[in-house]
Amino acid sequence: MAKNVPQIPAIGAAALALCMFAGTASAQSQGVTRAGSVTGTIGDTAYEGSIPMPNPPNADLFDGAHYTVAMEGSNLSLRVKILAIGQNETIRNSPTGYYGNNAVQLDLVFEFTQDGRDAISADNIVSSSVTFIEAWASRVPSPALQYQTMFSQPAVSVDTFNWSEDGIEISGSVSGEACLYVYDIDERGDRVNAQARVMGETFCPEINLDFSALATEEHM
Repeated sequence: MAKNVPQIPAIGAAALALCMFAGTASAQSQGVTRAGSVTGTIGDTAYEGSIPMPNPPNADLFDGAHYTVAMEGSNLSLRVKILAIGQNETIRNSPTGYYGNNAVQLDLVFEFTQDGRDAISADNIVSSSVTFIEAWASRVPSPALQYQTMFSQPAVSVDTFNWSEDGIEISGSVSGEACLYVYDIDERGDRVNAQARVMGETFCPEINLDFSALATEEHM
């Protein structure tokens, strides 16, 4: 992703972001802080997750919420990724980021003109997806079973969007249908997916989630 993009004017202050997320932050034994949240329902199950961040900040791991910016034709493309781990689950990490049971990842891609970045809203979203991993085995980089909104883009609303030198403060909600997929490795080592069936039934629970995060620029 391109890093040399026009300077974004400071809209919010660091103190505002810290106050917003202080209530959800808690120190973790492996040097990780939880900051921001994803909550709601997945099917009939209530979900409560929070976003892991390295503490102290370092270059070894992605922040649980981060963004990248690149040119897309004559416009700019902004990708925001938000990863939450279940509130009562152990946060584990790898060289490329965090993982753990009851993980939810939101992927939001916005496109906008260079002079329109101060008024970004849900109207600028060109793609969105949600992935839910209920059981993420230790040392497995990619679990075999994943709930995903693979072929049905979820609806997204954005309540807060402030872009400053501290990052992107974003909150909103996402809703849609996430189906269970199974991922296999073929003889060439490629990962292939197919919709999972158990006793002839597919599983596509409704998702309704609220999110709140401070996404920092990807540093890896």
